[in-house]
Amino acid sequence: MVAAWELRVYDQMLRSRPIQAPDRRILLVKITEEDLNREKWTLSNRTINQLLKKIESYQPRIVGLYLFQPENNNLAANSPNQDHIISTCLFSSLGRDEIPPPPNFPIENVGFSDVTADNENDQILRRSLLFAYSTDKKCTTPFAFGALVAINYLGKQGIEYQFTNKGDFQLGKTLFPRLQANSGGYQHLDADGYQILLNYRQPDSLANQVTLTEVLSGQVNPSLFKDRLVIIGTTAANLPPAGFYTPYSALPDQPAKMPALFIHAQIASQLISTVLDGRSLIWYWPDWVELIWISGWSLLGTVLAWRWQNPLLLLVAETITLLCLVLICVALFLQAGWVPLIPSALALVFSSISVIAYTSYQNQRQTQVIILQVEKQQEAIAQLNVLLEDKTAIPDSSVDFLPPIDSQETKSGDLLLGGRYKISQTLGAGGFGRTYLAQDTQRPGNPTCVVKKLMPARQDTRFLQVARRLFNSEAEILESLGKHHQIPELLAYFEDDQEFYLIQQYIEGHTLSEELPPVQNVQNESFVIEMLKQVLEVLEFVHQHRVIHRDINRLILLDALKIIGWC
Repeated sequence: MVAAWELRVYDQMLRSRPIQAPDRRILLVKITEEDLNREKWTLSNRTINQLLKKIESYQPRIVGLYLFQPENNNLAANSPNQDHIISTCLFSSLGRDEIPPPPNFPIENVGFSDVTADNENDQILRRSLLFAYSTDKKCTTPFAFGALVAINYLGKQGIEYQFTNKGDFQLGKTLFPRLQANSGGYQHLDADGYQILLNYRQPDSLANQVTLTEVLSGQVNPSLFKDRLVIIGTTAANLPPAGFYTPYSALPDQPAKMPALFIHAQIASQLISTVLDGRSLIWYWPDWVELIWISGWSLLGTVLAWRWQNPLLLLVAETITLLCLVLICVALFLQAGWVPLIPSALALVFSSISVIAYTSYQNQRQTQVIILQVEKQQEAIAQLNVLLEDKTAIPDSSVDFLPPIDSQETKSGDLLLGGRYKISQTLGAGGFGRTYLAQDTQRPGNPTCVVKKLMPARQDTRFLQVARRLFNSEAEILESLGKHHQIPELLAYFEDDQEFYLIQQYIEGHTLSEELPPVQNVQNESFVIEMLKQVLEVLEFVHQHRVIHRDINRLILLDALKIIGWC
């Protein structure tokens, strides 16, 4: 399916290329339906010989006779330059017998008519079959008709063909690499014979054309023939050989099938213009380069999905990226390069979808974990409420169990919590808790972190057991929420001597009053809206995880903390 889409994109890009000037080295002599209204099919040898004699008087370099005539010995028999005339035959295939060449032509002057369409896909002809071997008794030539007329035309100019040690076909100094099974957008292609991608000219700009009647009646310019490759063949739709679907069949101003005469003229023109004009062959990367190319777009899709979690922003980013991909592929195709477009686009989109699906799954799991912790939290809160309302419980102290904020222990910097966190500064204090700056002595560079010390309002065993469960659930909620890039990450949490500690990421900054200007310098509405969007983004994230808070500055300060006296 992907290969079929890629081939359709290839056809579209082929049709969209700028139109080239006609190949002036080739002249097509068409036998049209109007010509056949005057002559009967098959054309008589007398008519064909008369046509050849007329053409030879104009001194062409090579004449290609692309006609299938009944076997006889008189075709071009009286031509003084019969070695300059190339005829054709047709290989046998399933359900079809071979069509032999004219018996009076040497096999060196015969090229086979067979072509290779994409039968497994859409019957469209995208490839040139230059050489093939057959076991037929009479059509034994290894040369395709279009290739043979081009080889003979260039041979008259001293440009010879050869095969390299690797088996590649070469005309003069120009190499024509052989199409492989997975070349370009093809997958598991039947690459038998010697095939190359057919670099079409726009059908209306292929070559000069005249009709049989115009030649026989002398209504032609002799300069059109002199030193040219002249190819004679029929264009009548109801006569053999049949036409073929091409990438141009989709155009409304083109016939559904291109006549076989034009197909072989396209092949001949491609070989000649590549050798003489340096016209580019359609090139493609080897499989390993294509794999890197496609993997790169897949990686880019992954990065985009991680970077833009918002679906609308991701859609815009993906659309712009896909547009860039199309522009790159089109630009390369204008330089005759066929690089994968559809596989790259699918890799980009599917990698983004995979990341979105993965993050969504992870978020759902994370939300479920938080919901479970919230349920445990609510259960613990209910138990604490019962304990606080129980007048017979062990009385609790109403005093602050923490030492004074400026105690010598804190000021000296000697306090080492959990065997690793060295207190360096007190940031603040509340009724039953304090916040410190500390250095993590067990990490390289002793990075700064924030230590939040929380102590329950009562020290009895039952109260501490419930408070401990509540603390653990709070810490796990904090750990999940800390994955957001605007929420400090929870680094650790532990209990020490019936006191509870949260270790969080330290983010250096300044207060809101320092961020905002004085009241008299009121900012405009857009500034306020943008600031609120940034703040409320965090709030939205917290709400998505089913966490409800009372204090936006602290984000996760819940009623439970108030009940146990931690704030």
